[in-house]
Amino acid sequence: MAKAKIIGQTITPFKRLTFGIMFGYACMMLALMTPATLLLTFKMVEIDPNGYTSSYGLVSGIGAFFALIGNPLGGAISDRTNISFGRRRTWILLGPLFGCAALLWVGMSTQIWQIIIGWAIAQLFFNFGMAAYTALIPDQVKEEKQGTISGLLGTVLPVAMALGMVLMTAMTDASSTTKWSLLAAIGIVGPIIS
Repeated sequence: MAKAKIIGQTITPFKRLTFGIMFGYACMMLALMTPATLLLTFKMVEIDPNGYTSSYGLVSGIGAFFALIGNPLGGAISDRTNISFGRRRTWILLGPLFGCAALLWVGMSTQIWQIIIGWAIAQLFFNFGMAAYTALIPDQVKEEKQGTISGLLGTVLPVAMALGMVLMTAMTDASSTTKWSLLAAIGIVGPIIS
């Protein structure tokens, strides 16, 4: 566990920390992975019905690149953030905030280039949030419990994806904008509550 004096770092009780990480991360993953596995495809069909497969490949490929650089970059920035609000808390809020704003942008987009920009920003900033959440484990959890909380965190992604699919299936009559807006709201409310 890190012992260095860092501005704004407080030690959270284990149960509260576990709930906060699990709930916030789950909401963030639901907001990111539901579009990645479902809504983005429908958006591409809506905008580019004749070439949606190649458009989807382009959008998801560029987004994957930003996801790839977002996690280590977000982790490095989070490590160097030293403000009274807290170095992890800052990026746990800012990452999903910008990521969810980008999801709204994608949901309202009418051109492929708009989706490319929005999805790249979403991937980058959600990965900033992911890096900050996972860094809480070595920052605040005793070594003998780090494996337990890491294992629990590993279950969040498939559960969040399943919940996102169930939610979208229940909203078959809702507009595309409504679906994207709901996911953006969930993606920011979870980290705020946690």
